Amino acid sequence: MKAVKKNKGGRPVKYTPEIIANHGRGLIKFMQNKDNWWLKDYCIENDFPSQILSEWDKVNSEFSEAYKKAKDIQESRLAHMGMNKENNVAFVIFTLRNVARWKNEDATPDDESSKQKYTITLPVSFA
Repeated sequence: MKAVKKNKGGRPVKYTPEIIANHGRGLIKFMQNKDNWWLKDYCIENDFPSQILSEWDKVNSEFSEAYKKAKDIQESRLAHMGMNKENNVAFVIFTLRNVARWKNEDATPDDESSKQKYTITLPVSFA
């Protein structure tokens, strides 16, 4: 890693904007390898907690773009995995719900408050 800089408060800055942007590029390169499915594996290989990805997403626009693309790659791989009958589809669905925030859309909700109400106004007929 590069030399650590100090901020105004005196505490060292562990990850400079340049280092964060480099990790964005590294994340894309990592996910382009067809054997890599999990973003957390990138974090493990680079010895930092996965929570930091969300933090970097908020503070570095270059990393943010890369992170979104990496999540799209992950979601696409998982969806394609679920279409392969050799895989455990239930596990893939479970994973997509938790990783990519997929959810079932109920066609007929049971909750009365969630049903749409329509008003039809008919013209008065002059007979």
